[in-house]
Amino acid sequence: MNHTGRTILVGLLLGLMATAIYILLPKSAITNLAYATTLVGIVVFVLSILVLTQRTTRLPQDVVFPMAAWAYLSSNLLLTAVVVGLDLVKLWSTPWPIFCIAHTLLLGFFTVRILVLSAGKEHIEQVGEAVAETITNWRLLLADLDAIKHRVPTAFPNDQRVVKEMQAVFEAFRYSDPISKPAFSDLDRSLQAGVAELGRAMNGCRADDFTALCAKLLQELRNRNTRLSASK
Repeated sequence: MNHTGRTILVGLLLGLMATAIYILLPKSAITNLAYATTLVGIVVFVLSILVLTQRTTRLPQDVVFPMAAWAYLSSNLLLTAVVVGLDLVKLWSTPWPIFCIAHTLLLGFFTVRILVLSAGKEHIEQVGEAVAETITNWRLLLADLDAIKHRVPTAFPNDQRVVKEMQAVFEAFRYSDPISKPAFSDLDRSLQAGVAELGRAMNGCRADDFTALCAKLLQELRNRNTRLSASK
């Protein structure tokens, strides 16, 4: 049975239990209203679970929605049980308008909470998408540097200095923070251009010129990393 089927089955079982208890209770304005508010609570709970967790893949931020729905249903049932219990033992008969207002406030609180959680979830997903794009771009940059690093021994067969310089560039990029910020997009584009220039310089470039490009790229990377660290 899938998630939707299980949720509907739970709702039906809760509804049957509420109906069975209602049949056994003496009928009064409070018990009638309590039965109605309980059914409303069950329906809201089921719809909340179905609508708010309809995504096939569950994310950590999705967990708060069923928890909020369970909290609402539990509060609904607890409030109803207390009011009906007090009425049955003749300790206090709650006026039905107050009972309705209490449940309306409870539902309103749940609605506001869901709206706040939804806004937070949307923000988290937007940030996650931006971070994922940044990480992907950095990995592509590392892949380009790795390809250049493997071509260096062939382009400069008798110069270990170039090999070491290129290895230093690759390691510096590898251990740098891949998550950037929009304010540093110009620096990231400059690094991408520097890597592309390094790749083009492999064809007919002198070793000194290539190492100079490596040093320039390393300096730009240090500048980016320093600014990024200072902004956190």
